[in-house]
Amino acid sequence: MKAEPIAPEIAQRAVEWLVELQGSSVDESTHQALRLWRESDPEHERAWQRIEAFHGRFASLDSPTRQTLSVAAQAPAHSPARRQAIRTLAVLLFASGTAWSLREHTPWPSWTADLRTGTGERRRTVLADGSVLQLNSGSAVDVRYDLTQRCLFLHEGEILVETAPDAAERPFLVQCRDGWAQALGTRFSLRLWPDDSLLAVYQGAVAVHPALQQAARRVSSGEQLRFDREGWGELAAVRPADLAWLQGMLVADGMRLADLLVELQRHRPGRLTCAEAVADLRVSGTYPLEDTDRAIETLASTLGLRPRYFTRYWVSLEPNA
Repeated sequence: MKAEPIAPEIAQRAVEWLVELQGSSVDESTHQALRLWRESDPEHERAWQRIEAFHGRFASLDSPTRQTLSVAAQAPAHSPARRQAIRTLAVLLFASGTAWSLREHTPWPSWTADLRTGTGERRRTVLADGSVLQLNSGSAVDVRYDLTQRCLFLHEGEILVETAPDAAERPFLVQCRDGWAQALGTRFSLRLWPDDSLLAVYQGAVAVHPALQQAARRVSSGEQLRFDREGWGELAAVRPADLAWLQGMLVADGMRLADLLVELQRHRPGRLTCAEAVADLRVSGTYPLEDTDRAIETLASTLGLRPRYFTRYWVSLEPNA
């Protein structure tokens, strides 16, 4: 049976104790006060056990976890920097078990998501904190804001996020099937592929955490990174053309025909394929997402192919006989 999530205020207090223990002037009275806190409530003890489960691994963790702990420990008591670092640590150590308990008990999370788009639909939403969220075709997102964090969960599809400054200094996170990402004041996209996820950063930076690791990897402006539940791929340069969907266009620059049809398929009901003999043809051009029939006809004409319509919604591009 899955454990109940730890209340945010208890999680934050546990992190405050962890930070306090990093100080150079810790004495026995501090340790005694912590013992009393742990013994005063079973939930306090459970939160501290969670802390201890990760604490022994901090030395080997990558940023932002290790760096955030260091910032919190070095910042003056009650300073904004210390409060922000503690909030972020609470999310890093507890969010995976608390933020999405509702999702785990929902049979069809994509259908019941807070925000979703159908095939060929795109949507722009301004969130409660002023952040802007844009959903590409066939996407589904849950939004969970509380007193300690701002969280999104991407169930399927692709989103572009432009984070806004937050008066409460809450961290901004996006979770998905393969892990989660913490925005560091930024503009970025996240897309779910069948076997992994792709994060691209256009401004600022994002820390990426695969689901089965506690380590993180920083992705900076102009970089993109594929990752799955177990780890990361290699950093690569972003392709600005990947955001052409915001203007209702698909831009190809030497793209395989088969891959281009996969992209068009996201914006069109039914099935769109090509014969294996022409799958590796290279295509360049700009194609409208609002009129995929016209895009198909243009491709056929440009490449010397013929569109074969099995039904209105099942089309294959094939060599001319």
